[in-house]
Amino acid sequence: MNAVTTSILGLHGPLVYAVLAALVFLEAAAFVGLVVPGETAMVVAGVLAARGNLSLPVVLGLGIVAAVAGDSVGYAIGRRFGPAIQASRLGRWVGEPRWLRANEYVQDRGAWAVVTGRWVGIMRALVPSVAGMVGMPYRRFLVANVLGGVAWVSAVTALGYLVGGSLTRAESLMGQLTWVIAAAVVTGVLIVVWVSRRRRSREQLGRSTDRRRLVAWLVPLSVLATATLAVVELADGVREGGDLAAYDPVVAAEAVASRTMVITPLAQVVTFLGSTVSIGAMALALVAWVGWRRRQRVLAMILAGSMAASAALTVGLKLLLARPRPPAALVMGPVDTGFAFPSGHTLNSTVFFGLLAGLALTQMRTPGRKVAVVALWLAASLAVAASRVYLGYHWMTDVMGGFGVGVGVLAATVIAWILAGRPGWSSLDGPSTTAEVSG
Repeated sequence: MNAVTTSILGLHGPLVYAVLAALVFLEAAAFVGLVVPGETAMVVAGVLAARGNLSLPVVLGLGIVAAVAGDSVGYAIGRRFGPAIQASRLGRWVGEPRWLRANEYVQDRGAWAVVTGRWVGIMRALVPSVAGMVGMPYRRFLVANVLGGVAWVSAVTALGYLVGGSLTRAESLMGQLTWVIAAAVVTGVLIVVWVSRRRRSREQLGRSTDRRRLVAWLVPLSVLATATLAVVELADGVREGGDLAAYDPVVAAEAVASRTMVITPLAQVVTFLGSTVSIGAMALALVAWVGWRRRQRVLAMILAGSMAASAALTVGLKLLLARPRPPAALVMGPVDTGFAFPSGHTLNSTVFFGLLAGLALTQMRTPGRKVAVVALWLAASLAVAASRVYLGYHWMTDVMGGFGVGVGVLAATVIAWILAGRPGWSSLDGPSTTAEVSG
């Protein structure tokens, strides 16, 4: 592995792009991932991009195309030559236990095995071919392939990019975080799998038109992609102390200068409402209330998964960036010795209040009321963010990062809901159609 990494780092020019893309492509297309995991190539690509040797957008684009294309070829090989491959010398080298494990993985999770398998080395190499062997429809495979490819390439490349160009640190963190990320992804996916197994065979009443379905996909996907790129760019500035991060001390000084006896108590109340204890208690109450209605248990599971993802991202990104907080002299209250980026208060509040807003929007019938709900969500989220800067617990870019990640989690929640077979949030008053009851 070290020899492969050293060889890639020694390359220059367009050849680097070609080698990195080839490794990712061949991982599933030719089972190269059994020897050289594609994640190594993408981590190296992120490190090289951080050093200025490669273009990050080009790396991401090539990585995604190579990952999706490689898995598609692996699928085609499995569909056409599956039994022959297993009986060949390569198949015997892979070993019957590995084939059996991959087969059970695909059988149990369906197309979602393609998404979750991205995060486990051996599965990343075998699952596409096994999906072809078991006759999974290609259209279903392709959707999962694209979703998994975009998420995996973006996350692994960003890891190498954000650690400051240190390959040793990137590889170490990747080893520590791979199973954590996989567990988080599997948890979210299992929610959808559970729903899909109970899905009725007849068409759901009131299905959206093709154009509406296209918009329903494009909007959250676009928001998720935009939020991810914005947070990566912001984190890069934080790591280097440039871009918006250069204004953090100025904003902190302005916040200290604006403190008054009237605003300070309000800020302390708002920051408490956005705390882990407060948001956690309110989230549990919301999930319990929604889940208590038998016909809303799927929604309750999705809400719980969103809040769990929010908490996991808070911890993971703080450890990844390891950014110090503002000086203790600026803090009004108990000093927090944890890391600063992103602001957990802001991230979790953005997600929780966003989920509440999503539920409320299903009850609104006029555009004016819907705009008011969205405005209240923004006001609540930004109030928590402002309180963290005002009280000296976070820099400005910390809360910006928390808000950006929170918006990304909300977009992913919408995607999960669509994948669960629902055209929109369920009404809290209960299902209104026979199809909804049976779902």
